[in-house]
Amino acid sequence: MKFSYRLIGLMVFVVGACVTFMWWAKVQERTFATSRKAARERRIPVTIVVDMATRMSVTTRKPMHKKETPVMERISTAARKITLRQEMPVIEPDLQMQKKTSKFGFKVVSPRMNPLHTHDTLSSHKPSHKHLETKDVAGHGENVQHMHQCGSSFTLADANISTFQILHDIDYDLKWPPKAEESVTVHSRSAEITRGKNPLTIIVVPHSHNDPGWQKTVGEYFEDQTKHILDNMVEKLLQYPKMTFLWAETVFLSMWWKGLDSTKKASVKRLIERGQLEIVGGGWVVPDEANPHYFALIDQLIEGHHWLETELGVKPTNTWSLDPFGYSSTLPYLYKRAGFENMVILRVHTDLKEKLVTKKGLEFFWRQQWNKRGNRDMFTLMMPYKLYNIKHTCGPSQSVCLEFDFRNIEGEISEATSERIHSMNVDRKAKLLLSQYQKKADLFKHNVVLIPLGDDFRYDRSIEWDQQFRNYMMLFDHMNKKKEWNVHARFGTLKDYFREVEKVTKSKPDTFPSLVGDFFPYTDEKNEYWTGYFTTRPYDKYSGRELQMFLRAAELLQTLAAGRALSQDLYYPAFRHNTYSLSVGRQSLGLFQHHDAITGTSRSYVAENYENSLKTGLQQVHKVIKKAVRFLLSQSKSQPLKMNITIDSVRDQILHPSKEVQHVGHKGLDVVLFNALSMSRQEVISLVIDSDSVEVFDTQGQPVLSQINPVWLTKSRISHKEFELIFITRHLPALALHTYSIRHVEKPQLNHAAYIKSNFVDDIIPRNSRFTIRPFVGVVIMLENERYRATFHANTGYLSSLTAKPSHLRIPVNLQMLMYKARGSGAYIFQPTGPAVDTELLGKSTVRVVIGPVVSEVHVIQSVIDHRVRMVNSSDVCGAALHINNIVDLATMDNKELIMRITSPSIENGDKFFTDLNGFQMVKRQRFHNLPLEANYYPMTSLAYIEDAVTRLSLIGAQSLGVASLEKGSLEVMLDRRLQYDDGRGLGEGILDNKRTLSQFCLLLESRTNTVDVPKNAVPLPSQTAHLLTQQLQQPTLVLSLAHSASTSPSLALYEPMVNALPEDIILVNLRSCAAGGYHKLPQAVLVLHRVAFDCSFSKQPPRSLSGSVDLSTFRHVNPRFITHTTLSVTRDIRNVTLTQPVHLDVMEIYAYKLTF
Repeated sequence: MKFSYRLIGLMVFVVGACVTFMWWAKVQERTFATSRKAARERRIPVTIVVDMATRMSVTTRKPMHKKETPVMERISTAARKITLRQEMPVIEPDLQMQKKTSKFGFKVVSPRMNPLHTHDTLSSHKPSHKHLETKDVAGHGENVQHMHQCGSSFTLADANISTFQILHDIDYDLKWPPKAEESVTVHSRSAEITRGKNPLTIIVVPHSHNDPGWQKTVGEYFEDQTKHILDNMVEKLLQYPKMTFLWAETVFLSMWWKGLDSTKKASVKRLIERGQLEIVGGGWVVPDEANPHYFALIDQLIEGHHWLETELGVKPTNTWSLDPFGYSSTLPYLYKRAGFENMVILRVHTDLKEKLVTKKGLEFFWRQQWNKRGNRDMFTLMMPYKLYNIKHTCGPSQSVCLEFDFRNIEGEISEATSERIHSMNVDRKAKLLLSQYQKKADLFKHNVVLIPLGDDFRYDRSIEWDQQFRNYMMLFDHMNKKKEWNVHARFGTLKDYFREVEKVTKSKPDTFPSLVGDFFPYTDEKNEYWTGYFTTRPYDKYSGRELQMFLRAAELLQTLAAGRALSQDLYYPAFRHNTYSLSVGRQSLGLFQHHDAITGTSRSYVAENYENSLKTGLQQVHKVIKKAVRFLLSQSKSQPLKMNITIDSVRDQILHPSKEVQHVGHKGLDVVLFNALSMSRQEVISLVIDSDSVEVFDTQGQPVLSQINPVWLTKSRISHKEFELIFITRHLPALALHTYSIRHVEKPQLNHAAYIKSNFVDDIIPRNSRFTIRPFVGVVIMLENERYRATFHANTGYLSSLTAKPSHLRIPVNLQMLMYKARGSGAYIFQPTGPAVDTELLGKSTVRVVIGPVVSEVHVIQSVIDHRVRMVNSSDVCGAALHINNIVDLATMDNKELIMRITSPSIENGDKFFTDLNGFQMVKRQRFHNLPLEANYYPMTSLAYIEDAVTRLSLIGAQSLGVASLEKGSLEVMLDRRLQYDDGRGLGEGILDNKRTLSQFCLLLESRTNTVDVPKNAVPLPSQTAHLLTQQLQQPTLVLSLAHSASTSPSLALYEPMVNALPEDIILVNLRSCAAGGYHKLPQAVLVLHRVAFDCSFSKQPPRSLSGSVDLSTFRHVNPRFITHTTLSVTRDIRNVTLTQPVHLDVMEIYAYKLTF
């Protein structure tokens, strides 16, 4: 009985405890909900006005617009939720907000608890753009941020909005969706037309978006549509002086210009002078922003602007980028340095745009995360709706907008529902259209609204110009006559729009916010993320980077050769032809930066056209390199040496070694090595030769340690006629040409044959072969040099652990090849069925180990991939990482996406990782758990890393690909995609033209040596070693093989053009000759320099010579009469530079100098 009472008492106690706990949890939940609601109310003031009139459905039919999905636009919903007069956000005391004032007087808000929360508040700056164009643009010490040369005190800039934080909020809302009572529908006035005492200014901008390749090739588009658009443009703008037009793509202008007579050319210039025609952007193309390297972005900008200035006398000040699939924060910096004042963007993550809409934050000063002064801010307009066609630009109602697309071509299918404007309907139609303009204007903080009027390849018919102009002029005239409507509508340009905005906001000091961050990833529909194109057609992405590498080398060699000819009064006969060849190479590379070229998102035959263009450009720059090298190595004052030169391709040597065989013969073989970096380096050189009994001699005739590896014919058979020769150079000086000799010898002393182990041997090695192949035993494979000890699983051959010897840091590092199975993936979209698996790669792997005194390697051969890891036996930077080559062939797969995943569970990076943008800067990323895995993919142009307080693991790439960190301690990169189906974005086909593709990486493990000086809000930076490896991977030593008749002699041995190498933090981006076809000598050149910043917490000693000062006279034979600091595209002079004094470069900044000879 006592037991029963005790049991009952225990049960009562337990029940009471549970009730108490549930009550406490409910209190906590209410407290949390209240604080969260307050936080939401701080961001969105409550004003409830419901407008049902805008809830209209689209019933018209039309072939799907480019990259458009049939789902109703969501931004129009956000437009129906905007307040007419939004109050400034409330600063809550619990966030300990602190107002600060910048040097320009605008306000920024920074919370002490978490710097990222500052960017959700819209205290803002003055909109004037002219105040940013100060002497500070010139650099030279005026923009010094007092940063340590290593960036250890390089902290993030304050700004009002952070895209990183907005994505965090989007992820948070998915986990904790607002309750029904928290959801607020807000809208501005829909019936009123007036906007107070200031009239509503409407700028309607006719435009035509012309892709230089997508569903057709650039040539087909030009012949079929673009040349007709441009012809009509001249005729109709002259006929209609009140009409205007925008044009962006210089590549099409240059094609069209060649066929014009002088009268028509004069008319084009007159239209520009009258302000009817504005060239916006003006680069060779409108580039993609995820995949290009900043070298290529600058180069295509210079090419386009040089053409515009030469032919039209135009210097663009506004840029218009409506079609790229997301936006990099590198581009506004480059545009700012090129002299631009404003930019317009469109394709942004739908939820992110909605949050900006609700804050009236669609116009902002786009700030670099490292630029604390804000003097590199770019004023930016983000278009509020989904696309740039007429359906999505007049206002939130697509059906209403379709009533005002007046293009009506007999026999053409269209979803437009317009009717001709006449006196009987003009009042009704004007009111309807103006209501849309009003609603769009209410998304902004002023009374000026921009209305694009165009679409892909519009205005190709003469009658459309008449239809659009006459109908809109009737509407404008009617609106403008109605004084009570208080509106002024007209045609205009971007220049007109930004001029009006500045006029109406100049008296308001705090109009626009500042914003930091980029706009990746992009999604136009829920759970459909445009992250596949980061990787699509990797063969082409590698080809573009290869042309970039050779073009830069050709630019350097051409300028050095032309400079030597001038300084030594020599005849350089190749100058004129090389000028033409360089132009072809530049324009081929520039065309490939187009946002449907490098992205891999064109039709297959168009992609082939791009590949042919890249090959043509490569052939032309190879000619430049050969002729310049002959001239530079010759001492003759009349004719350069006659020698047969073969340029070795790294990719071809790896993919097709038997096609790259160099004949040694009894006279030997000479190779010229060109170090295209502005600092000295050691480099691993690989050549395929026809002899295994050779020695290598350097420029001074001294023997060099070398190694002979077999050339594999199959996974288990080797060639007995071709061999891979590997050696490490002595230190090659900056921009130097050094000649190395390969001589046939009977008994090599410093040449060693590799020792080979394999788990699959079926080849019979001849008795006279220098190779020995043995099966290996055991469960672990180990490679070792002075820096690392790496272990590999013997059964799979994949990496299992790394030990960094200097720090004795040993961590597990597991490398895997995995496959995603596509569910909705296409050229643009990445949408897998679930996590990546290895079932597609099951089966026994062939594993080989190649061991030698110069390099040691582990090879893994599976059904679709040949994976090779190389360890270099060197104390120089080339031995500081594992070098990874992947050869991928997905021809036998369908709807698969292959990744390489590297996992190190001991690295406590949480959900944070870091990727680069365009090879220019690093940005922090976060794995958002409530978003689909594809939403966590980002572009990696050259570098990504994960880290914790002690360890950093960096992956450096030679080409752009997609990257993610989907688990703690993991980093994965997508290698290739093969997809049967279209993803519904207008392309109309899958990706089935996969080629055997090479991808190259360096894997770098580092441990921090000093964490005291690294602030928590430090700007993410690569280590010094990662920076040097990136430079070497992007610009490998150029190998030119010479025929045996050109034997080594003192005059042929070397050429060293630099008195001193540049400091390690100064990158010689380009040394580009500027000359028209008629020049026989070099008139001008452009020198582009970039000063980078390092994270020195991974270095035992600070980097050497990082003063930021550069002596421009360090080039021996480049002796200009004048040096002028210019804008980045060399269209505007900033200041003259004293020849005898060094120039100072601020950290992270890029500078351009015009050298006049």
